[in-house]
Amino acid sequence: MKLKYKLLLLCTSVCLLAFLKKNDPINGMNPTQKKKVYLAGPDVFRLDFPEYILTLKNLLRKKGFEPLAPLDNPVDLNDPEASLIIYKGCVDAIRQSDYVIANITPFRGISVDPGTAYEIGFADALGKTVILYTKDPSVYKTRVQPDGLIVEDFDLVDNLMIVHNNSSYGSKYLAKSFEDAVNHLATLSNQ
Repeated sequence: MKLKYKLLLLCTSVCLLAFLKKNDPINGMNPTQKKKVYLAGPDVFRLDFPEYILTLKNLLRKKGFEPLAPLDNPVDLNDPEASLIIYKGCVDAIRQSDYVIANITPFRGISVDPGTAYEIGFADALGKTVILYTKDPSVYKTRVQPDGLIVEDFDLVDNLMIVHNNSSYGSKYLAKSFEDAVNHLATLSNQ
């Protein structure tokens, strides 16, 4: 009986070690598989978007990541369902991603692009680590015009729900640029 028990224990241990060697127990993925990063932000509205996004994707590839971006799959903008197709593509890409890097530079106003805010919240709800960056480090309150309502005053670059989106998942970092965000993510993903 003791020999059978020891043999069973040995087999179980060997199988467990083989599994752990092949799979990352923290992220549940094969460590040889590139980690996917979704790029959120209003950059899709740039006139030079195809060239610009290629630059961002190449920076991620140099650090060993697989980039995912809005409009990776071509969409016929004349299709009556184009907006829904784009929405589903972005949501699916966020689901597939391991991380999100989001540009929260104020867009067409005093705050983050609303589509980007949604993507940040969606990623946060899925438990994804979201790295934020902004090209405008000014405090949110200084960009708000007086209108008789209270303005949150926490010395943050945007609304607290954006800035603290995933503090419980270990990322409280606000990058100063996309490159800074990628470098921070590379460090974070190697921990």
